[in-house]
Amino acid sequence: MNVFMTTEVKSWARKANVADAMLFFAAREVALGLYDTDHGSGLYKKRIAVVSGRGKSGGARTLLVWNRSDRVVFLFGFKKNQRDSVSKSALKPFKAIAKLINSFSENELALAVKEGELYRVTET
Repeated sequence: MNVFMTTEVKSWARKANVADAMLFFAAREVALGLYDTDHGSGLYKKRIAVVSGRGKSGGARTLLVWNRSDRVVFLFGFKKNQRDSVSKSALKPFKAIAKLINSFSENELALAVKEGELYRVTET
């Protein structure tokens, strides 16, 4: 499975103490169909635990792109205590980005990583 995050998610995850391993685990769950909301256009919401053993209900929320195959890209993250949700109007640009990312070829994806637009998320 190929798992990536945007520069914004990388920064947010560091500040929110969300380890790469937690994001990778969440991506695996998504690939199994375990997500919270399908917003359409390849955009999904997924809850993740911030601290191991505390569960997901008090943790963080992410918006991610899933191509229903082998690619997950985390676009946005927020802690539950910072905001309840993302409004429908705020989802529109994320849906457009999801469509674009899902149209990327392997070469385009590799270029985005090389240019620092996307970062690989690893299991460890």
